[in-house]
Amino acid sequence: MSGSAVGQVSVGTAKMIGVLLAICGNTLIACSLTLQKKAHNSLAATESTADSRQDQNAENNESQQLTPSDPDIEAQDLESSSSHVSEVSSQSDLQFLSNPTWWLGTFLMAAGEVGNFAAFAFAPASLVAPLGAWSVVLSAILAHIFLQEHVSNANLLGIALCVIGAFLIGAAGPDVSAAEASLDADAVTRLLLRTPFVIFILLTLTATVGLMYISHHTTLGEKYIFVHVGVSSLLGGVTVVCAKALSTFLRLTIEGNSQFGNFLPFLLVVILALAILAQLRYLNMAMAQFGNAQVIPVYYVLFTTCAMTSGVIMYREFDALTLRNIPFFLGICSTMSGVFLVSKSAKDHVKGAAKAKVAAEAVKNEVGRAYAPLPISPISSPRGSSQPVWP
Repeated sequence: MSGSAVGQVSVGTAKMIGVLLAICGNTLIACSLTLQKKAHNSLAATESTADSRQDQNAENNESQQLTPSDPDIEAQDLESSSSHVSEVSSQSDLQFLSNPTWWLGTFLMAAGEVGNFAAFAFAPASLVAPLGAWSVVLSAILAHIFLQEHVSNANLLGIALCVIGAFLIGAAGPDVSAAEASLDADAVTRLLLRTPFVIFILLTLTATVGLMYISHHTTLGEKYIFVHVGVSSLLGGVTVVCAKALSTFLRLTIEGNSQFGNFLPFLLVVILALAILAQLRYLNMAMAQFGNAQVIPVYYVLFTTCAMTSGVIMYREFDALTLRNIPFFLGICSTMSGVFLVSKSAKDHVKGAAKAKVAAEAVKNEVGRAYAPLPISPISSPRGSSQPVWP
């Protein structure tokens, strides 16, 4: 069999392998996100129960305290209480690390990401990235079944627009398969050091650092889903570039041109590992604050946009745009509309939860005042006066 025939067969087979790996990887990712969200919900329920018990104990202590207490004892109790609160607050962000369900979800996430990165080695990013739509649909189904999350009509419409737009982007976007097939180690190095791509990476890192600052120093991350998800999505564009470059070095090594003496692949592995860890952290922060039915579609659309943008800038495929690429821009409009609907649903969900919490606190305070014990005055207390209580 000739080399050209082998090449023709391998191209079709490689694309099929890439599609199957992407579907399997996104299935594992959807399951992992559901498990991690379940772990966050379990942790939140435990903290809520503990807070309720602490409030009840405090109310009981106040109602049963009939004599003044020692000021030194009160100061010691206040100091121990404040130290306990500070310790709990410092550990609350990492309590999910002790949850086995979260670790199972993390394992499935790692397996799914391995499948996705392997898919990038067999198929172009313009084909692999839109296949993440399967994880959006599956995540919404799993969230409704196992997490009892309400999926509104606006949310469903937003998910549908996200999926349609993503497929339009993948189908009509610039094809990078020809450019990727002819790459070697020197070509990858030149592409990574091109001025437009360097500027793109600098802008991406600047936006990422800005969103990280907003996430940790303001309360906007608790109100807007774009803050935490934006960090994870921007870093996703970096991971796709690293994965594609590493796939080229891996292909060259398998073909007999060893790349172990090249420093760049090892640097890309370190960057890829750090980016994935940061993605996982901020995606979990978003899931702890919002529902999976809101987080996953927004994350998918932003991640796909960043991945496509990074690939297009790196391979300069916008230079060959034609009228056949018009659906590509229609897909962008569709995904942006879907993001608006899903994020609006997430914002309404947060507002509704906040109003429900305020109403519950108001009812609790009203019931506490209604059933609070009457104060015992010295006149009516046998200990406060030597006079008999009954005349």
